[in-house]
Amino acid sequence: MSVNSSLIFVDASAWIALFDKYDRYYPQARLFWQEIQQQRRRLITNDYVLDEAYTLIRRGRGGLPMAIALHDLVEGSRVVEIVSVNETLRQDAWQFFTTYTDKVISFTDCTCFALMKQRNLFEAFSFDADFVRAGFVVRP
Repeated sequence: MSVNSSLIFVDASAWIALFDKYDRYYPQARLFWQEIQQQRRRLITNDYVLDEAYTLIRRGRGGLPMAIALHDLVEGSRVVEIVSVNETLRQDAWQFFTTYTDKVISFTDCTCFALMKQRNLFEAFSFDADFVRAGFVVRP
């Protein structure tokens, strides 16, 4: 199976940085977002990631309006694929979750790793070092 270089996985940390101008990664996220758009890359995320991002954005300074803006962007986009975590992905995520015994990694991150492995993706738009620990390339 070949590596899928046209898709990039988008993690909650990236969505949050894009929609919270007070986030420490906001400037980097915006610049990388422009790069993604210029390259016309397709994006993929999952429903657990969006759950996390909506909640944290709403609890942050952006509040409900920014959470709604993220929802409208991803739901209305033709370049963002939202994958629902199904039983197979949950089982694969559980394998990741129980493999990392030296550090607590969120189950949501493990669903990301499982999806990326399933789709043969190597690149994540993320500010979470756990993606690197799992063997993926983190951008920006």
